[in-house]
Amino acid sequence: MSINEGEEPVTRQPMAMETPAAGRPFATPLMGCCVGGAKTCCYGFFCLPCMLCGIAKRQQENICTPCCPGGVVAMRTKMRVQYGIEGSIMGDCCVAQCCLCCATCQMSREADHVGL
Repeated sequence: MSINEGEEPVTRQPMAMETPAAGRPFATPLMGCCVGGAKTCCYGFFCLPCMLCGIAKRQQENICTPCCPGGVVAMRTKMRVQYGIEGSIMGDCCVAQCCLCCATCQMSREADHVGL
């Protein structure tokens, strides 16, 4: 393969997606059931799988994503990165494993906040 005259070789791969600098917290706290109203928390508590699938759909992901191992962590991380929310993958993992219901309700409130 040769380089055409006037063309420079690619020395750096293009970025797939520009990510905004993390800098803001989630719009509501993790344990903020009262902040978003009882409706969100009741829905998350009594029908958690439905809420998770709904969030996946709002994120334009396959609705089976939350059923996959690590799916909720991936959804939470995607939301954080996409909307410039501070945190880490390890934090997302710990929250999803220890407080799944609260994490799901927080993600739903955040989706409402950003207009998803």
